Amino acid sequence: MKIFNNNITQYNIGDTQGTLYNTFNCDLTYNKGKMSIASRTIFTPTALTPLDGTPVGFKYFDNKWFTIAGTKVYKNSGSPVANFVEETTGTPPTNCSSDYSDLEVFSASAGDVLLVSSVDALYSRSTDAVGTGFTLRRTFSGGSGQNHPICVYNNRAYWLDIDSKIYSTDNTFTNATSGTYTMSLPNEYKVLWMRAFSNGIHIGTIHRYGGDGLVFEWDGVTVNKWNRAYKVFAQGALAGFVSQDIPYVVNSNAELLQFTGSGFKVIARLPTRRNKLFKANEISTNTRFIHPNGLCEIDGYMSMLINNQDNNTTTVEYQDNIHSGIWEYDDVSLYHKHSLSYRTRPDSGGSITDYGQISIARAGGLAETPDLYGTSEVLKGNFLAGAEYYTDATTTAHGIWTDSFYDEVEKCGFFVTSQIRASNIEEMFNYITTLFVPTQGFNFVVKYRTERAEHVDFTITWTSTDTFTTTQTGLAKGNEVTITRGKGSGRIAHISAISENAGTYTVTLDEQITGVSGTAKARKENWIKVNSINTVTNKFQKDAVNQPDTLIEIKVAMLGTGDTTVDEIILDNVKNQ
Repeated sequence: MKIFNNNITQYNIGDTQGTLYNTFNCDLTYNKGKMSIASRTIFTPTALTPLDGTPVGFKYFDNKWFTIAGTKVYKNSGSPVANFVEETTGTPPTNCSSDYSDLEVFSASAGDVLLVSSVDALYSRSTDAVGTGFTLRRTFSGGSGQNHPICVYNNRAYWLDIDSKIYSTDNTFTNATSGTYTMSLPNEYKVLWMRAFSNGIHIGTIHRYGGDGLVFEWDGVTVNKWNRAYKVFAQGALAGFVSQDIPYVVNSNAELLQFTGSGFKVIARLPTRRNKLFKANEISTNTRFIHPNGLCEIDGYMSMLINNQDNNTTTVEYQDNIHSGIWEYDDVSLYHKHSLSYRTRPDSGGSITDYGQISIARAGGLAETPDLYGTSEVLKGNFLAGAEYYTDATTTAHGIWTDSFYDEVEKCGFFVTSQIRASNIEEMFNYITTLFVPTQGFNFVVKYRTERAEHVDFTITWTSTDTFTTTQTGLAKGNEVTITRGKGSGRIAHISAISENAGTYTVTLDEQITGVSGTAKARKENWIKVNSINTVTNKFQKDAVNQPDTLIEIKVAMLGTGDTTVDEIILDNVKNQ
């Protein structure tokens, strides 16, 4: 039985639909029909100027990238991997907020400007050539704790001034605060974002009292009268983006919706089960599992940056097949493509200390970056992503990431097939054959399980590259351990030995994990290791299933550089005697 059959899919509906149940750092679009490891992300070197908060949006203006992170505005020199530094040109606002602020580029009559909303005012920043820096354009009528998204449409800039009231300005900065070019929505709807398209402006909202969230369509002119209001089949329309004049939305049920011209339809979903993702229906701040600016198009595919924490973190930290990072929709599958890594760019002298954080603390903005002509290859990247991340098991910091544009850094990922049941009840799966294309330093670890056991999350302290200590009970030789947070995150190994002394367990792994130290988070699961493939003989490996069954899931952990792929997995079965 061929599993892929040149058609790899992840539908995220139950255990059996599609080819895949779980993906991490995978790429289904680079080499269609094969499973590739996605290029790893690169951490921008902000160590000299630590960010004040989570970066919540990115705009390219005046040959530089700008972002808002915490209370401050930051900029870089124009390359996606260039260091972001605090903006000091012309008295910028210092009371911005990752919870409420936004930024947008606007063509004013005197030239292009960057619009920035702080917690209490709207500012414009001129280009360096004009040299006037930041100018106050509007003091908001609301108090603190108000959301202030910005949108540009038909030569006007619009912003949320207070509660559900939208005001605007023309390109001479003559403000409209009543009458034409203003909108007041019903108070039960909190505005999260605004996006322009050819028919007007889409206004994404969350219902304050648990009702249906709506996307309002407005022509941007008529006072207090929207054209239509569209349901999003959830309490909130949390993030929005327009691609080729087609609006897209991520709702609070973690579904991706596409506008059809007469309404929204669900086209994909994250694999949530009974619980919602972190703060999915949070009203007051933009701390939900996806930020309003966390949805965009990258290389022609809709992509979203998410925080995978479960809404009920006292029960489980995260569901086993939802990982933090960037998920990509390839018009069929919604799958995990990029995790956020500690690795800095190769020319900055950084080293590998992780392979991507499975768990983060907060998701921020996401934006595609153009391939800037004349930019050095090592300075290129396809996107910018902002987040609050963990530096160890509990400590957090804020950062900005792009990807390794030319994919020259060692990386790892894994995938899990959907549950597969033998076609005949008397047949049992007894062999797994893996077909692959190797690259330098590749290592594939093939494993399986015939039933699922509850996973266990626990804290560890690294003592060497293959050893950690923990007070977690119930660990045993052969258990699979995934590092989910801190140094070593993204790597998977199995326990080869374990000892105990006064309630502290020393655990030895069967693989070396580069650059680890300090505390980290780990997860135990019940996968049975079949074999490690790290040498090339026939570009395939056939391994026996030691515990044959009529039901099976297969997992492959992949490590390598460049175009390492798994081409096919074949299952053999035999009649049960």
